[in-house]
Amino acid sequence: MLLNSTSAAFPTGIGNSSGVLGHYQMDHVFGAGAVGRVEGFEDDYYLGRRPTAPYIPRFRNLVDQLPKFLRGYSLAGGAEREGYGAEADTPGFGKQYKALIRKPGPWIFKLHGQGEMLPRYDNMVSLHPTKKDKWGMPQLHIDCTFSDNELSMREDIADSAAQILEALGAKDVVRRVSSPEQYPPGLAIHEMGTARMGSDPKTSMLNGFNQSHDVPNLFVTDGACMASSAWKNPSLTFMALTARACDYAAGQIKLGKL
Repeated sequence: MLLNSTSAAFPTGIGNSSGVLGHYQMDHVFGAGAVGRVEGFEDDYYLGRRPTAPYIPRFRNLVDQLPKFLRGYSLAGGAEREGYGAEADTPGFGKQYKALIRKPGPWIFKLHGQGEMLPRYDNMVSLHPTKKDKWGMPQLHIDCTFSDNELSMREDIADSAAQILEALGAKDVVRRVSSPEQYPPGLAIHEMGTARMGSDPKTSMLNGFNQSHDVPNLFVTDGACMASSAWKNPSLTFMALTARACDYAAGQIKLGKL
């Protein structure tokens, strides 16, 4: 909407005197972790006995800086039992077949990471020069990739997850790292950036209250305002920023400034 809102004053999108609108697209680093088999619970089933999920906050680069990548990640996971329905594609019919597909497999424990993606100017969204939607509006074109920093972080996520599972006593531990083609930015569904917040109107689009530097009655309160992705789930931060922006805007209206 902002990119499509052009005028003589803002030929590249409303409020875009800084030129950063659409740039610094981010998503969380995802698609890496490890899985292992847990012995000794063959008589336990999900109902009434399913373990709660663990969450390990960021521990990388808090004090000592690793040489391979900047920033850090969290780990989350949980246990589940494999095998329910695993034979569903096997031909069969009747009582014996039903018993076959209901036979449970082993318990497994998984850990996966969620890490910070660095803001880079060349990760961006723009209006496609030729493709349009059914209303004749230019479609959004996304050009966003993981850098070497994020790829190195994913390798470390898998290593750390595997080490933790092995220390817990899990068997047959396998580290998992999806390729960038299998898991590109966007699949973590935590899109951020493209209308970044900052104190300098020359390098940012919004001020600290999510208000456009250029257009006082324009506020952007979703993930586009983020200048960093951090490693945490961002939804509550979006909500808090929106509440603060609304309170500020209401106050400005009462003062006659909007």
